[in-house]
Amino acid sequence: MRSTHGHGGSAVYVRNSLASEVKVLRLNGDSDRDWIWLAVCGVSCCFAYAPPPNSVAIVDEEDPLLTIYGEAAVYALSGPVVILGDLNARTGSLSTDLPSVPRASMDPSVSSRGRLLLDLSKDADMLVLNGCDGYGDPEGRITNFHSRGSSVVDYVVVSETLAVPGCSMAVLNPQFDSFHCPIRLTVVSSRFGYSPAFYFDHGVVQGDPLSPTLFAIFLADLWFPSGADSPSLMGTKVPCLMLADDIALFAHSEAGLQALLDSLVAFCSRWRLLINGDKSKVLTFPGRRTRSAPLRVFTSRDAPPLEVVEEFEYVGVTVSATRAWSSKSHCRKAIAKARHTLFSLALVEPYLIYGVVVTFNGPFHAEYDMLHRTAMRIATGVSPRSITAPLFYDLAELPFFDRRTVLLAGYFDYLRALPPGRLAHEAFLSSQRLAEQGHRGWYSVARDRFQQLGIDLTQAFQSLVSSPPPPPPPSLIRLTGNIPQTSPLHLPSLCPGAGHGEVAGGVS
Repeated sequence: MRSTHGHGGSAVYVRNSLASEVKVLRLNGDSDRDWIWLAVCGVSCCFAYAPPPNSVAIVDEEDPLLTIYGEAAVYALSGPVVILGDLNARTGSLSTDLPSVPRASMDPSVSSRGRLLLDLSKDADMLVLNGCDGYGDPEGRITNFHSRGSSVVDYVVVSETLAVPGCSMAVLNPQFDSFHCPIRLTVVSSRFGYSPAFYFDHGVVQGDPLSPTLFAIFLADLWFPSGADSPSLMGTKVPCLMLADDIALFAHSEAGLQALLDSLVAFCSRWRLLINGDKSKVLTFPGRRTRSAPLRVFTSRDAPPLEVVEEFEYVGVTVSATRAWSSKSHCRKAIAKARHTLFSLALVEPYLIYGVVVTFNGPFHAEYDMLHRTAMRIATGVSPRSITAPLFYDLAELPFFDRRTVLLAGYFDYLRALPPGRLAHEAFLSSQRLAEQGHRGWYSVARDRFQQLGIDLTQAFQSLVSSPPPPPPPSLIRLTGNIPQTSPLHLPSLCPGAGHGEVAGGVS
């Protein structure tokens, strides 16, 4: 809708994929009224611009907010309502008096229209999301940056029926062509409605398969700013890595780390997730320069800064900021613990897989192999001094060294199937280039091992870097059928799924 007084006006852009779900409810014939009503997936949305109260653009004596909320009352009869836009109101940290919904604001000023906005929202059973903890903007971020000062004048107001988990707003960074910050509203809708909100303080058992599933669901839309000050892998920013229910954030500077932490805190606040501040640590890698002042980052304005440590232990691995990582000491710990464990194939299996994917050319192959053979003797009840060659056939097991080779073959097959641009794909190509330049690493050791079996890894992965790609070579798992002591017919049953999720998850 175009305005006739030289400023204001409203425009709405809709994705083609959503066009069938959007319906124009009202286009005001009077061009001095700068708002549009649309029905979006069953929600009545008003995209509005309300000129300042003393503006010459207001031709009626009645405040535009009164008209907007009057129309909202009509549309509310058929479903939830959303009002968002530049309302030129300043509300400070005042709330709509809804229980358990306090508000915060970086703009302490309160105007008469701001009070009117809150009163109208209260009467209409609507909630102003700006500054509400739990809805994505806990600090009440500034929305308007002007030469005369900054303020909060752009708002998102929703019906109470929409203020449920899944509804959140975000104030984005200002654009170069406007004083105002874009505002994003997210509403997860359901055609079946929502149950009443309730508290749930029970988790899942440690190690339960449901735990990683829930973690993946909750963290599926975790978002960090595109300009994050984070390290890159093949041109792709890597602001975080996740394992189990833990997240590691990476940044080159204190300000960059604080920005990532702010994004994580906002995300957790939106979905009512808790960050364990006691277990959260900061690890700095000074490199050539040392810091003159301690690094200070915070999870909230009221919380103390996170503890800065020089090292910490995670899943049995000591990560240090001052000492090089040693697989040797870690392997010694793992083997020492395994020796005191009640041996069985079920318990030893994770250690074997871990040894395969983490220390491909480690110094403790003989000890891992002895651990494997001891477990087979105990599982079958034979003498500790009996030979184990028959046990490999009876239990359909591969010797440790050969099993490592088969698992890697499966992982390489997985890599060849990945489309370009995937991080695992790019990381592998980087390892391959390092080996070609003469650097000794896990890929060069794997290449030598496969060379002994008559497999040229460089040729096998030529399709990853050549254009157009040559015909794909046969699966590496089939080519490893000439491993001694192993029949090719046993390979598919010995490593089910080894070429996909299992091994890929461990190596990458």
